[in-house]
Amino acid sequence: MKPEWLEVRERIVSDPLVCHGAPVVKGTRVMVSVILGALAAGETHETLLKDYPRVTEEDIRACLLFGALIADYRVYDLRDVRGGVLVGQPMIVGGRCRAVTSNIRHSGDMWRLN
Repeated sequence: MKPEWLEVRERIVSDPLVCHGAPVVKGTRVMVSVILGALAAGETHETLLKDYPRVTEEDIRACLLFGALIADYRVYDLRDVRGGVLVGQPMIVGGRCRAVTSNIRHSGDMWRLN
């Protein structure tokens, strides 16, 4: 069985030249947000498959999984940490933050785990 993120990565892509970089179903311009929004509004999978013929049932499940993975996204606020190392997290060195793992990105005062 493939890891969840790999299943999503095979079906959901982002390209700055397609829909301004919004995540879309691979090979289409159908944005994940459109699929998730339609499902949230009560549309059925069958209706979506009819409305978007290039989207498959597996694509719809990948959109749902993408939404679940995004909802599990963590933001770590390190403004209150003074001179220590958080295991697997950014390290505070001389008042500056430095990532010690490759899956963390800095955004303003916040560190975001990829």
